[in-house]
Amino acid sequence: MPTTAPDLAALTSHEKYLPPAWAAILTAGLIDFGVSVGILFKTDLDADGNIIGKSTPFIDVVLTNVAPTGRKAIMEDGTERYDAWQGTMETTLVTTRGKDSEQTADILGIIRDLAERSLFDAEILPYHSVRLFRLAGGTPRIDQTQRLDLVSLVFNVNWCVRLGAGPDGWQTAP
Repeated sequence: MPTTAPDLAALTSHEKYLPPAWAAILTAGLIDFGVSVGILFKTDLDADGNIIGKSTPFIDVVLTNVAPTGRKAIMEDGTERYDAWQGTMETTLVTTRGKDSEQTADILGIIRDLAERSLFDAEILPYHSVRLFRLAGGTPRIDQTQRLDLVSLVFNVNWCVRLGAGPDGWQTAP
Protein backbone atom coordinates (compact mmCIF):
# COMPACT_ATOMS: atom_id res chain seq x y z
CA MET A 1 0.00 0.00 0.00
CA PRO A 2 1.57 3.34 -1.03
CA THR A 3 2.18 6.10 1.46
CA THR A 4 -0.42 8.86 1.14
CA ALA A 5 0.94 12.39 0.90
CA PRO A 6 -0.14 14.58 3.82
CA ASP A 7 -1.27 17.39 1.49
CA LEU A 8 -0.98 18.76 -2.05
CA ALA A 9 2.15 20.74 -1.15
CA ALA A 10 4.02 17.47 -0.55
CA LEU A 11 3.35 16.49 -4.16
CA THR A 12 4.76 19.72 -5.58
CA SER A 13 7.74 20.19 -3.23
CA HIS A 14 10.04 18.49 -5.73
CA GLU A 15 13.29 19.87 -4.30
CA LYS A 16 12.32 18.45 -0.90
CA TYR A 17 11.99 14.88 -2.14
CA LEU A 18 13.82 14.13 -5.41
CA PRO A 19 17.36 15.41 -4.68
CA PRO A 20 17.48 13.74 -1.23
CA ALA A 21 16.27 10.46 -2.78
CA TRP A 22 19.02 10.60 -5.43
CA ALA A 23 21.57 11.59 -2.76
CA ALA A 24 20.54 8.56 -0.66
CA ILE A 25 20.94 6.25 -3.66
CA LEU A 26 24.40 7.70 -4.36
CA THR A 27 25.46 7.49 -0.71
CA ALA A 28 24.51 3.80 -0.52
CA GLY A 29 26.17 2.99 -3.85
CA LEU A 30 29.40 4.85 -3.09
CA ILE A 31 29.87 3.79 0.52
CA ASP A 32 33.24 2.13 -0.24
CA PHE A 33 34.66 5.38 -1.63
CA GLY A 34 33.94 7.53 1.43
CA VAL A 35 32.17 10.06 -0.77
CA SER A 36 30.04 12.63 0.98
CA VAL A 37 26.83 13.37 -0.94
CA GLY A 38 24.68 16.40 -0.33
CA ILE A 39 22.21 18.81 -1.79
CA LEU A 40 23.87 21.97 -3.06
CA PHE A 41 22.56 25.09 -1.42
CA LYS A 42 23.73 28.62 -2.10
CA THR A 43 24.98 28.70 1.51
CA ASP A 44 27.69 26.23 0.42
CA LEU A 45 29.33 28.98 -1.65
CA ASP A 46 31.36 31.98 -0.51
CA ALA A 47 31.00 35.49 -1.99
CA ASP A 48 33.25 34.52 -4.91
CA GLY A 49 31.26 31.36 -5.70
CA ASN A 50 33.83 28.98 -4.19
CA ILE A 51 32.63 25.85 -2.41
CA ILE A 52 33.22 26.04 1.35
CA GLY A 53 33.17 23.67 4.29
CA LYS A 54 33.52 20.34 2.46
CA SER A 55 36.32 17.83 2.08
CA THR A 56 36.82 15.90 -1.12
CA PRO A 57 35.68 13.70 -2.64
CA PHE A 58 32.11 14.93 -2.47
CA ILE A 59 29.06 15.07 -4.70
CA ASP A 60 26.54 17.87 -4.89
CA VAL A 61 23.07 17.23 -6.27
CA VAL A 62 20.71 19.93 -7.51
CA LEU A 63 17.33 19.71 -9.27
CA THR A 64 16.72 22.45 -11.86
CA ASN A 65 14.48 23.37 -14.78
CA VAL A 66 11.38 21.80 -13.22
CA ALA A 67 8.28 22.12 -15.38
CA PRO A 68 4.98 20.23 -15.64
CA THR A 69 4.77 17.75 -18.52
CA GLY A 70 1.18 18.77 -19.23
CA ARG A 71 -0.36 15.64 -17.75
CA LYS A 72 -3.07 16.41 -15.18
CA ALA A 73 -5.11 14.61 -12.58
CA ILE A 74 -8.75 15.46 -12.03
CA MET A 75 -9.65 16.15 -8.41
CA GLU A 76 -12.86 14.91 -6.85
CA ASP A 77 -14.18 18.48 -6.97
CA GLY A 78 -13.57 18.58 -10.75
CA THR A 79 -10.48 20.82 -10.71
CA GLU A 80 -7.35 19.75 -12.51
CA ARG A 81 -3.80 19.65 -11.15
CA TYR A 82 -0.55 18.70 -12.80
CA ASP A 83 0.61 15.28 -11.68
CA ALA A 84 3.77 14.81 -13.76
CA TRP A 85 6.90 16.93 -14.12
CA GLN A 86 10.27 16.98 -15.80
CA GLY A 87 13.57 18.60 -14.97
CA THR A 88 17.30 18.05 -14.79
CA MET A 89 19.27 16.56 -11.93
CA GLU A 90 22.81 17.86 -11.92
CA THR A 91 25.23 15.61 -10.07
CA THR A 92 28.66 17.17 -9.56
CA LEU A 93 31.63 15.15 -8.36
CA VAL A 94 34.40 17.23 -6.80
CA THR A 95 37.89 15.84 -6.13
CA THR A 96 41.23 17.42 -5.23
CA ARG A 97 44.03 17.20 -7.78
CA GLY A 98 46.81 14.89 -6.66
CA LYS A 99 44.86 13.78 -3.58
CA ASP A 100 41.76 11.82 -4.61
CA SER A 101 41.20 12.67 -8.27
CA GLU A 102 42.40 9.20 -9.31
CA GLN A 103 39.02 7.89 -8.04
CA THR A 104 37.05 10.02 -10.51
CA ALA A 105 36.56 7.43 -13.26
CA ASP A 106 35.44 4.73 -10.82
CA ILE A 107 33.02 7.04 -9.02
CA LEU A 108 31.52 8.35 -12.27
CA GLY A 109 31.05 4.77 -13.49
CA ILE A 110 29.12 3.89 -10.33
CA ILE A 111 26.98 7.03 -10.63
CA ARG A 112 26.03 6.12 -14.22
CA ASP A 113 25.30 2.54 -13.16
CA LEU A 114 23.07 3.67 -10.29
CA ALA A 115 21.19 6.01 -12.63
CA GLU A 116 20.52 3.23 -15.13
CA ARG A 117 19.21 0.85 -12.47
CA SER A 118 16.28 3.12 -11.53
CA LEU A 119 16.41 2.64 -7.76
CA PHE A 120 13.73 5.21 -6.90
CA ASP A 121 11.36 2.85 -5.09
CA ALA A 122 8.50 3.80 -2.76
CA GLU A 123 10.71 3.42 0.29
CA ILE A 124 13.13 6.11 -0.84
CA LEU A 125 10.60 8.28 -2.72
CA PRO A 126 7.16 7.70 -1.18
CA TYR A 127 4.95 10.16 -3.10
CA HIS A 128 6.51 10.15 -6.56
CA SER A 129 7.47 7.62 -9.19
CA VAL A 130 10.47 8.34 -11.42
CA ARG A 131 9.55 7.35 -14.97
CA LEU A 132 12.79 8.46 -16.65
CA PHE A 133 16.28 9.12 -15.31
CA ARG A 134 18.64 9.35 -18.27
CA LEU A 135 22.13 10.75 -18.68
CA ALA A 136 21.95 13.87 -20.85
CA GLY A 137 25.59 14.89 -20.78
CA GLY A 138 28.60 15.72 -18.70
CA THR A 139 30.96 18.61 -18.23
CA PRO A 140 34.46 18.39 -16.73
CA ARG A 141 35.90 21.55 -15.17
CA ILE A 142 39.01 22.55 -13.26
CA ASP A 143 39.29 25.07 -10.45
CA GLN A 144 43.00 25.95 -10.60
CA THR A 145 42.84 28.18 -7.52
CA GLN A 146 41.52 25.47 -5.20
CA ARG A 147 43.13 22.58 -7.17
CA LEU A 148 39.73 20.94 -7.70
CA ASP A 149 38.54 18.68 -10.51
CA LEU A 150 34.79 18.93 -11.03
CA VAL A 151 32.69 16.70 -13.26
CA SER A 152 29.00 17.44 -13.62
CA LEU A 153 26.70 14.73 -14.95
CA VAL A 154 23.29 16.02 -16.00
CA PHE A 155 20.34 13.65 -15.99
CA ASN A 156 16.96 14.27 -17.57
CA VAL A 157 14.35 13.24 -15.04
CA ASN A 158 10.62 12.74 -15.49
CA TRP A 159 8.39 11.88 -12.53
CA CYS A 160 4.76 11.69 -11.52
CA VAL A 161 2.61 11.24 -8.44
CA ARG A 162 2.90 7.63 -7.32
CA LEU A 163 -0.38 5.73 -7.78
CA GLY A 164 -2.32 5.86 -4.53
CA ALA A 165 -0.07 8.54 -2.97
CA GLY A 166 -2.40 11.49 -3.56
CA PRO A 167 -4.04 13.01 -0.47
CA ASP A 168 -7.78 13.13 0.17
CA GLY A 169 -9.62 14.62 -2.79
CA TRP A 170 -6.99 13.45 -5.29
CA GLN A 171 -7.89 11.02 -7.98
CA THR A 172 -6.12 9.90 -11.09
CA ALA A 173 -7.73 10.79 -14.38
CA PRO A 174 -9.16 7.71 -16.14
